[in-house]
Amino acid sequence: MGQGVGKKEGFAGVLGRAKRAGRTGEGEARLARWAFFQKAAFKCKVGELWLAHHSDDQAETILMQLLRGAGPDGLAGMAIRSKQSGLDVARPLLGLSRDVVRRAARDEGLRWREDKTNHDGKGWRSRVRRNVLPYLSKMYGREVRGALCRAAEILAGEREYWEKEIGKIPSHPDVREWRKKAVAWQRRAIRIWLDRFGCSGSTFAEVEGVRNSVVSGKSVKWQLRGGWVRRSQNKLFWVKDIGRIAKRE
Repeated sequence: MGQGVGKKEGFAGVLGRAKRAGRTGEGEARLARWAFFQKAAFKCKVGELWLAHHSDDQAETILMQLLRGAGPDGLAGMAIRSKQSGLDVARPLLGLSRDVVRRAARDEGLRWREDKTNHDGKGWRSRVRRNVLPYLSKMYGREVRGALCRAAEILAGEREYWEKEIGKIPSHPDVREWRKKAVAWQRRAIRIWLDRFGCSGSTFAEVEGVRNSVVSGKSVKWQLRGGWVRRSQNKLFWVKDIGRIAKRE
């Protein structure tokens, strides 16, 4: 990671490079980017991270999440404001299309730089952008990106409602209380609880595994990324792997 200053714009810039050359999976690349953002933000003492995602990115994300079988939270897409990896994240361009952003950059005399991976056709997102969404628009007879973004906005509102409805979740939830709740409530609460311990973006299988710990009548464990959930004496515990040491939180 190197640091420099843009001569024309007069702002500090931090550059990073992946440790390994060659193409990585999109999920792996995403984790690497966020690790870089965390490190750069800490080094530069930045409290709020601005990202340039626009509405076309949002539509692509929602369609990809739908095809993965994501639940309401995944289909809510990216939020204009959120907290991630310990950073306050803002996406001020999320309501604007790619074409609008390009025209605005051109009008301001800014040079547009295109990532070459947008055109290689190898990545799943690139194929969705270049092939799937145009095909759906053609078959449907209208632009589908706007419809996907509207659906995300509706689901984002429902996510906000549920977070307030569920309220504060204890570190060690009592399964006897959770067992009384509706299935939808349980799934939301489990996802929020797992997010607290860094297990964000939980899959359906991961959430259902934890929910089985809630509704079953015996003590069980369920393996997740970076640790596992253990039920003991009617309480749920997150157990984190630290090398060969398991730390219960």
